[in-house]
Amino acid sequence: MEMQASSGREIAGKREKALPLSQAEVGEVLVLVELSRIQPALSCRLFSLGFLPGREVQILQRWPAFLFQIGRTQIATDREVAEGIIVRRKKPSL
Repeated sequence: MEMQASSGREIAGKREKALPLSQAEVGEVLVLVELSRIQPALSCRLFSLGFLPGREVQILQRWPAFLFQIGRTQIATDREVAEGIIVRRKKPSL
């Protein structure tokens, strides 16, 4: 299923803004929603490295490759893969 990043998405009964990781800024901490439009073999590899829904993702670099971190795992990837990693902005703590 394809989605428009700016349209929002139904997640656990609530409408939240979802966006591709490629649109996040360096230093931003986001929450992984899903892996979308990524080859099955790569999706399996990312899942095995801890890329699971609900995990926090931090953007470390956007150029020349996207570099991001989940837990203690850092991954560098191209824009195409970063566009298939769907995240949402973390809600501020109260």
